[in-house]
Amino acid sequence: MSDADDLPPLCAMCNMCCDGTLFSHARMEPGEEAQAHSVGLAVFDAEGRPAFRLPCPRVTAQGCSVYDRRPDKCRRYRCETLKALDTGDIDRREAGRRVARARETIDQITHLFELESLAAVRRQIATSSPDWRAHPAQALALARLQLLLDRYFLRPDKRVLSGRDG
Repeated sequence: MSDADDLPPLCAMCNMCCDGTLFSHARMEPGEEAQAHSVGLAVFDAEGRPAFRLPCPRVTAQGCSVYDRRPDKCRRYRCETLKALDTGDIDRREAGRRVARARETIDQITHLFELESLAAVRRQIATSSPDWRAHPAQALALARLQLLLDRYFLRPDKRVLSGRDG
């Protein structure tokens, strides 16, 4: 069995493309709305293209609850770690290590904020304008997560802290 044969378990332990960690929404190609609707996803217009909001209501702790019927957008998406695994630039162990580091950082963040999810943390930040000087551990954990996401999971044009060139 090759590393590529083991992708669903890697994706199932990650789910960051589905749970709102990487993106706030997933933009689809025109005409893919019916697929999203068929699995109960609400579709909205995002800059002229159909999209659905993330975190996806179909993702659970065990992974995608509609995996066999997921929209084409979900089937096509490959984070940078998955691409590196596909090309042989990293092995399955390194891919798992990257996911584990990001997941551990997310757990640390939710613990520091005393909230149940990263999405809840982001909602709180958006509505409260925290004074980061009073909460340096929270600020550092959020920055560490963003650096991990930029380095290992996001395309260069989607990176936040590490620049567009990597």
